[in-house]
Amino acid sequence: LMLIDPPYEKPHELVEIPAMLSMALKRFATGVYAIWYPIKDRSIIERFCLSLKENIHSPILITELSIFPDDNPI
Repeated sequence: LMLIDPPYEKPHELVEIPAMLSMALKRFATGVYAIWYPIKDRSIIERFCLSLKENIHSPILITELSIFPDDNPI
């Protein structure tokens, strides 16, 4: 199991993950990869998930846990 948890300090880190994950899968195709990401902007997350589906040709499970609704200011 590999946990991917970048600091998300740069604005485009989430965009870079599908390409990095694709390279990792070429080296370790039988691995299980877990990606932690903050849910700050739902449209960015939707584009990220779409990019994963387009770039990764293996089964993908997307599961999210949110304690508060997306529109909560906390």
